[in-house]
Amino acid sequence: METNIPKKKVLEINKEILSSKKEDFEKKINIASIRDKSSIDTYSQLIEKDKKILELQEDIVRKSYSQFQNGVITSTEYIIEVNKRTEAQLNLQIHGIQKIQSEINYLTTKGNL
Repeated sequence: METNIPKKKVLEINKEILSSKKEDFEKKINIASIRDKSSIDTYSQLIEKDKKILELQEDIVRKSYSQFQNGVITSTEYIIEVNKRTEAQLNLQIHGIQKIQSEINYLTTKGNL
């Protein structure tokens, strides 16, 4: 079965289709880049908060240790504070890793990795 559509018209239609697909692809890349950049910013903010929390928690552990040695608190109460400090350290590390992953995603999306 032969069509009466000239080859030039077919090429023009194919060109329009490709142009539309390219535009759609570029929009998706832009949206992904914005999402990744937002994640980087979010994790940066969380890291700063984690650092402050960790600093406060370390101070609490120092004070708790002194209280424990002077018999003011029990070993259980001291260990609870040490565990809170450890949790703060872990949160800082987790958010650092998540930020790095977001940076890798951003670079990959932009084609720079």
